[in-house]
Amino acid sequence: MATFFYRALDTQSKTIASKLEASSRTDALCKLQELGLFALELKESQSPYRKSLGLSPSSVTRFYLMLSDQLEVGVPILKALEVIQEQDPSSAARQLISEVAIQVTSGGTLSDALQSFPRNFPELDVNVIRAGEEGGFLGEALTRVSQVREWQSSLTASVWGALAYPLILLTVSAILIPGMLVFLVPKFEPLFDSLQRAGKMPWPTTLLLGTASLAKSYGGLIVIGGFVGVVTGSCCMPRIRLLGFRDALLTRTPLAGALARDLALARFCRVLGTMLQNKIPVLRAIEISSTVVGNSMLRQAIDSAKEAVGAGRTLTEPLAKSQQVPIDVLAMMGVGEQSNTLDTVLLKIANQLESRSRKRLEFVVKLLEPAMLLALAILVGFMVIALLLPVFEGQGLT
Repeated sequence: MATFFYRALDTQSKTIASKLEASSRTDALCKLQELGLFALELKESQSPYRKSLGLSPSSVTRFYLMLSDQLEVGVPILKALEVIQEQDPSSAARQLISEVAIQVTSGGTLSDALQSFPRNFPELDVNVIRAGEEGGFLGEALTRVSQVREWQSSLTASVWGALAYPLILLTVSAILIPGMLVFLVPKFEPLFDSLQRAGKMPWPTTLLLGTASLAKSYGGLIVIGGFVGVVTGSCCMPRIRLLGFRDALLTRTPLAGALARDLALARFCRVLGTMLQNKIPVLRAIEISSTVVGNSMLRQAIDSAKEAVGAGRTLTEPLAKSQQVPIDVLAMMGVGEQSNTLDTVLLKIANQLESRSRKRLEFVVKLLEPAMLLALAILVGFMVIALLLPVFEGQGLT
């Protein structure tokens, strides 16, 4: 049994706030109706242990696949949950599956039970599973959810795998250059004291010593000030405005902007196509799909498209006005709407965008790696030459 906090109106239109025990959200609503109350707000109280339950994305995907396999061969859902619970090596997973099974045993649906654990089961998964329950194809819905999750994991792994080496170079540069400026370069300054007094110091050496002195004296304050500025800006500036600024800046970045746009659009097309295949109403499917985009500018365009679809217009018209979707993608969407095969077309678009994004990512990384190596070599080379230039010119040291 779970504890639910509620606000409700009684028969005299007075607001009542209290709590009750129920096996599921549906059961709690039924109990409120029996009491003659009209629910305004109903929220489940999460126990400290339940809040601590957390499964890795791979564990959740494995749970979907195993449950789908059990249901497709005719195993009842409670028996399937019991089998999966016994086979899972993780104690946290076994406890979570046990709580899901308890709610299903009490008469709740699988989707309602999973909805009690939003940390592990996102809204997208729950809605597809609910559609499968209502349409009688729960096993197929679980399979499709697991496929979407596997695709997301594969895409994330490929992106981070491609960016691993550039990130390592960036980290090494961020440690090496400031370290040399703060700890190494100042040790050479006394050696060049006579040259400074005589005004014969080469300009590269003067520039390097000045930069090192500035970094040594004010480097800590600059870092702290930058950190405070970023934190203050992120706290004071509205999140929507901050994300909009980030996405607008990324969009204007050569190569990376088109790559980020295609990845976000691929997520939207795949999720929307999957939900439409699972018979989820188009407006609800668009609303949920917009939450996985990860790009505020594209999400605004999708929200406008949702309003247009609700008013009886097509999906492609507002997306075209937003200028966030390529022309070839819009053309394919338009064909899908006209032929009533939008779900299939969206999945094809997603595959094409993923393939295009991987090729573009490989190209960007191939350019980025030598560019970063060259920049690092130029910086280190400049520092070495600036330190040795007085010696090469034969001006002597003190």
